[in-house]
Amino acid sequence: MQNIFYTVWVDCILELKKKNKNSWQWKSMLMMVLAMSFNFMFLLVILRKIFPVFNVYDIEIDLFRGAKLNSLVESLILYAL
Repeated sequence: MQNIFYTVWVDCILELKKKNKNSWQWKSMLMMVLAMSFNFMFLLVILRKIFPVFNVYDIEIDLFRGAKLNSLVESLILYAL
């Protein structure tokens, strides 16, 4: 399993190095964080359906007027960080 993780990282880095010589570091980190956080969100949604104890993994933020912006910040904190 660990070998697949490193293979995906190396492939991502090598492809971005071919295309972007200067900005491959932050682009590879952004792409992998997005992919892993979507994977984590998918796993949590499935686990919430099966086991109700996972419903406590939630956060309420009311910083902005719009509900969509608040939910975006919540998602970033919960899944990307």
